[in-house]
Amino acid sequence: MNTLTYDKTFNGVHNLSLLVGSDAQKRSDRAWGGQRSNLADPFYDQYQGIFLVNTAGGNWVNEVAYEAYLGSVSYNYDNKYYISGNFRRDGNSALSPDNRWGSFGGASVGYTISNEEFFKNSSLSNTISNFRLKGSWGRVGNGNLNNLYGSYNLYQTGIYGGVSRNYYIQAGNNDLKSLVSG
Repeated sequence: MNTLTYDKTFNGVHNLSLLVGSDAQKRSDRAWGGQRSNLADPFYDQYQGIFLVNTAGGNWVNEVAYEAYLGSVSYNYDNKYYISGNFRRDGNSALSPDNRWGSFGGASVGYTISNEEFFKNSSLSNTISNFRLKGSWGRVGNGNLNNLYGSYNLYQTGIYGGVSRNYYIQAGNNDLKSLVSG
């Protein structure tokens, strides 16, 4: 992840913070396996031994890639009144090509009552050191899709009863999206 931040205080009470960034990740997992049966010579019982039947088994490929662009801005006045907003544009290869990108944003406001003079001068300040009210709204996505091929119908090959076969292993979903309302 790459980010660039800017923080500045103006006149001792206006605090501004800006952040922009990007992120890109790619993961590729591959596995190889085999199945064996009918050992010809019990002395050679390792995988490389002499087996009458050797077939592939447990082989797979899984890939996924993410790309994101993000930004946020935060402002507070005298560490009492807060407002912030953020935005992300995310791409995920596990989604269908028509729905690969999603936009997500959020906003929040806050009020730190404990920094007001009336609160500092009250008996509550002896018990409560930090009292803030905060409200926020946002949209988030589901980036936890691990398979590049999640939107596709998938088939697998195998051997059953000595005969090769193809069988259905995944129902594709062209409407697969990352957007979750919040």
